[in-house]
Amino acid sequence: QFEEMGLLKNKPYFDDGVALDIKVNAHDFLSHGGFTAQEELLQKNIQKLLLELENLKPSMPEKVSTLTNIAANIATALGLFIQKRS
Repeated sequence: QFEEMGLLKNKPYFDDGVALDIKVNAHDFLSHGGFTAQEELLQKNIQKLLLELENLKPSMPEKVSTLTNIAANIATALGLFIQKRS
């Protein structure tokens, strides 16, 4: 998966070894917070979505209520997923 993300390259080395080329992208990814920063950004975006939906509620109460419930369920599931990984 790190290869797919462009973070490193796996190279066969002799018969039973492996050499890893660490790419500059890996350094950039780490310096910007890595996976933790991505998770926090996702959580903040969901919180922002919930706030925006609350602002829309007076104009479209039923639709906003449905969207708010969906976003809250996503936030809850994300919280459980992140806690399991920790």
